[in-house]
Amino acid sequence: MTLRSLPAHRRLLVDEEPYQLGDSYYRHELVKETPIAQPQPVEEGVLAVLERVHGKPISYYIDELSFRMPTPEESKLLKLDPGVCVVRAVRIAYDEDGTPLEAFDQLLAGDKHVLVYEVSAE
Repeated sequence: MTLRSLPAHRRLLVDEEPYQLGDSYYRHELVKETPIAQPQPVEEGVLAVLERVHGKPISYYIDELSFRMPTPEESKLLKLDPGVCVVRAVRIAYDEDGTPLEAFDQLLAGDKHVLVYEVSAE
């Protein structure tokens, strides 16, 4: 199975200030004839479209976090002050059978995010 990038390069803004860069990847055969394959925002939401066309709900996510200093281009795009790190957060959405439906590769400005996770003790 191949996860393929569709036009999804995004620079996300809050109050006109950049805080995140993101790329989404999808199984082409799953989304090729959906609003996800179009360049404009998906009104009903990407996850709702994925669940509808796949016929199964998203069951779980796996997140991978890594921390590093930004490249000069990333610093410019995110308007980072010198010395501010970035967090690369890759989140993959799976159905109950372990089939990946979306990979969201994000680059977060280290000074503009707080990451909070709940982890079961079971």
